[in-house]
Amino acid sequence: MIAKFGWIRSVGFFTGALFAILAGSPVQLFELLGKQSLPYYGNNPFASWIGIFPPGISIPNFVGPYHSVEPDPKNEFLIGTKLSQQGLAPTYPIIMIPGVVSTGLEVWSTGTKRSKVGHEKCGAKYFRKRMWGTLNQFKALLLDKECWLAHIKLDPETGLDPPGIRMRAAQGLDAADYLFPGYWVWAQIINNLAALGYDNNNMILASYDWRLSFQKLEKRDQYFSRLKQIIETAVDGDGGGVRRTAVIVSHSLGGSVFQYFLQWVQSPVGANAGSDWPDKYLHRWVNIAAPMLGVPKAHSALASGEIRETTLLSPFATYFAEKLFLSKRERVEMFRTLNMQAMFLKGGETFWGKLGEPAPDENVHPEHYSTKTDLVIANPMVRPRSTYKAAQNTNETTSREPNAAEYTALFASIFTIRGRNRQHNLCARSLAQFLSDSAGEPFRSRWAREWNHGLAKSKSEIERSKLDSSTWANPLIAPLPKFKSSENNSAGFKVYCIYGVGVRTERAYFYREKPTKERGRRNGQTTMQNWIGALTGSYALSSITSQEAQISPKASLDSSVATSPVPGKILDAQNGLIEVATTGDESEHPLYTIDNTVQGLARDVENGVALTDGDGTVPLISLGYMCTEGWRRRRYNPSGVPVVTREYRDIRPENRFPSLRGGPQSSDHVDIMGNHGVIEDIMRIVGGQDDQLHDNIISQIQDTVKNIKLPF
Repeated sequence: MIAKFGWIRSVGFFTGALFAILAGSPVQLFELLGKQSLPYYGNNPFASWIGIFPPGISIPNFVGPYHSVEPDPKNEFLIGTKLSQQGLAPTYPIIMIPGVVSTGLEVWSTGTKRSKVGHEKCGAKYFRKRMWGTLNQFKALLLDKECWLAHIKLDPETGLDPPGIRMRAAQGLDAADYLFPGYWVWAQIINNLAALGYDNNNMILASYDWRLSFQKLEKRDQYFSRLKQIIETAVDGDGGGVRRTAVIVSHSLGGSVFQYFLQWVQSPVGANAGSDWPDKYLHRWVNIAAPMLGVPKAHSALASGEIRETTLLSPFATYFAEKLFLSKRERVEMFRTLNMQAMFLKGGETFWGKLGEPAPDENVHPEHYSTKTDLVIANPMVRPRSTYKAAQNTNETTSREPNAAEYTALFASIFTIRGRNRQHNLCARSLAQFLSDSAGEPFRSRWAREWNHGLAKSKSEIERSKLDSSTWANPLIAPLPKFKSSENNSAGFKVYCIYGVGVRTERAYFYREKPTKERGRRNGQTTMQNWIGALTGSYALSSITSQEAQISPKASLDSSVATSPVPGKILDAQNGLIEVATTGDESEHPLYTIDNTVQGLARDVENGVALTDGDGTVPLISLGYMCTEGWRRRRYNPSGVPVVTREYRDIRPENRFPSLRGGPQSSDHVDIMGNHGVIEDIMRIVGGQDDQLHDNIISQIQDTVKNIKLPF
């Protein structure tokens, strides 16, 4: 039970919170809610609304304030108070950039303009209320699901608000301190900064609409122009007595947002602010838990509306969640319109592995750490091969020993899709195009314009990135700007990478074709020509000659999206080209699903998901490569800006009962924002006493980066 509830702490990504309450049986659910016995209402144990609330939530505050309990001064302000008593004081203004889904979104629809989807009037009753964040989100989703979806989804053609509908990011510190009552995100950091002496004059949260692509953020909201103005005002103005260059503190996707900003602010096609702007306004960048090279779960969410957390649900809970909240089809349709591409894997096969060969991070695992100390122990992945179990059909499970390829080169196949007659493997190089072609137009064209997930192959390509906004969020193409201060003295700009390790994290997936009875009828057909299915249309496999399978270059970049020379087909390194023949029928569920019967004892495969080391959301290679290797190379860091990497091993309190949150030493992707060591690091950085903060690398990241061979 504890294991099942542990994953709710990953609520910072996607819709984990919507399924958290369904991880166990009804009896366990009500026990966690504080009930002594399960109340029945007729024959339906869920007839009462009490069953929709996550543990720890105050039910009377269903639509109440953001804070469900008063802060405890002994705990909430502990670190800031201690350091203040030691003489630490506010020194630099702070700009905080939150991560994906952690910023609340408010409705600004008034019902006066007509909408294509016909839900413009329903938004009026939620005017200036949050449809994302606070418990209004649950209320709207349960009582007004179609209205909620119409406001959360973006227009497929434009990637902006649908006509007649407006959602905007909440503003101020309240925008991301709590996602909903009792579930803090930035609150612990804000509280301790306040105890140190900061207030809302010199501590600013730059919230944004995380659904939009970065180009659309500037087009619709002028977000990067406003961020530039916020930084300039904080540095040039009084700022509560703090008048120095700014410290940027980003979390999760906020790291990619600031990476994009660093390119935009100097680019001739961006702000064109000049080469001296970074030196004049920036002091430190504290980059917390950033998926700089992407996350595999962005692909699975877009493919079938599933992530590891959904595979942990019981069949009853899965059925109940899809009926009460969102079905897989609804989740896929929603994710397609949102900014999922920002989290796609970057670097292609060079970083994520080539089919048939071990990936650079093949033997990385959270069991690398001792359970009692921070000492490194022997690699547990090198051990006798145990029985590998895989369901052959719905009625039979067989056991066999894994072959060498399965044991040593599992990670390179991000998606392993199994049908009755054959197995298909998709590596990072072909997966992005597979998903793009599955989605079809208008998504395919828009995604290609807005994102480049590749790898620069020459210095000239890095230079050209200055004029190409599709590369600005990709640190493997767009380098850090030049800082004169960092070249001349140690007090100049510096990057701190802070992230958690030791948490089992998604790395690859096993999919299966759904049986015909699960798929239902599709355009009068009860069977498919071949075993692989698209999300809303069928795919047909055809035998392609090796001459047809030649890769055509795209702007001489090693893109993770392989370009096929054959129209309507996508390239796969193992099985050649896949012919795309979508039916256009949008009424069906995805035709394949994560196969939760696949379990691996020789490798860490749980419920059809291959796991690696990381922070529970972002794999170690994505968290650590740029910090420990990439930004320590002149090609990605031309001024030699100092980069300090501080890893925190996840240590969870040994509680008898499952908890919504981790303890003061938790380093889970979201809970790291309340890690006492991390908060103290931030306090010392903004207080100007960070000289003693050095690398603290305890993972296998340095061994992993040695396996990565760059093209130049």
